[in-house]
Amino acid sequence: YQRRVRGKTTPSVFGDDTAIPIRCVVGDQQSALFAQRCRSRGSAKLTVGTSGMFNVNLGVECRAPPPGFTPMVAWRLDGVKQPVFMAEGQMKAAGSLVARAVAWKFLDTPADPVTVQDTAGVFCSPALGGFAAPWNDEKARGAIGGLTLAADRRHVHRAVLESIAFRCFELAEALRSADGSIPAPGLDQSKLPSFAWSGPIKVDGGVSKSTFVMQLLSKLTDTTVVCDVNAEATARGAAYFAGLAVGFWRDENELDRVDKALPKRTIDPSQGDPAMFYGGTRGDVLKKYVQWRDAVAGSATQWHQ
Repeated sequence: YQRRVRGKTTPSVFGDDTAIPIRCVVGDQQSALFAQRCRSRGSAKLTVGTSGMFNVNLGVECRAPPPGFTPMVAWRLDGVKQPVFMAEGQMKAAGSLVARAVAWKFLDTPADPVTVQDTAGVFCSPALGGFAAPWNDEKARGAIGGLTLAADRRHVHRAVLESIAFRCFELAEALRSADGSIPAPGLDQSKLPSFAWSGPIKVDGGVSKSTFVMQLLSKLTDTTVVCDVNAEATARGAAYFAGLAVGFWRDENELDRVDKALPKRTIDPSQGDPAMFYGGTRGDVLKKYVQWRDAVAGSATQWHQ
């Protein structure tokens, strides 16, 4: 943002013939990263709305992330010459997959709770628009497989939500691997590249309201997940930028204090009924991830071959 006016709104839009000055221009993921107060290098946020975006603050040095991830400018504050950069990885279907599952009658509403302890062998490929990083396969297709007479719509529902958590995990973990390849259990966390993230994952977007997905993600990454109660972080970030521009907030330290006062849900890897998470340990859920990954690799990524 800059303190100078970037333009004005059309007077008739708000009904009072007032042209409101525009004090910031910002992309949606950049805005959400700023709203989540990911201001230090290595801090990370995940937006899981219609699609999913995992972003890591790279600091003032733009470095090349793994294949399939995009380096870009995060923001440049007024009076600061050097911009802050970020890396972004994308999953093309998250909330949109849940919406399709509702339309296909696998669940009644997006808020339906998970009621079974496993998927009865069912798996879901969420590649409704292909797979972005770390698969980087635009021709991959969505699929529901592993069906038997033991499975019903409850198991498909769980498989859909698990697939979202697995894709979120892949985006997060690929930035902790050397080449962005699809990760496997036992990754050496001591050999982290310069763009790796650390600390809690700040999460926003509609799917962040799913305690099951967030708990599974926390266990998979062995990391605390902090969810905004107000899932719309993008709008808040734009307000933060504009507020700084007009002097409503003095500096970023004041924004940090504002953020600490906001209600949040904190989910730790140790939480949750172990029976609902294949035993409850990271090793248990990673084994399930590997099974899902192999099933997807053997089906949804083979359609175009």
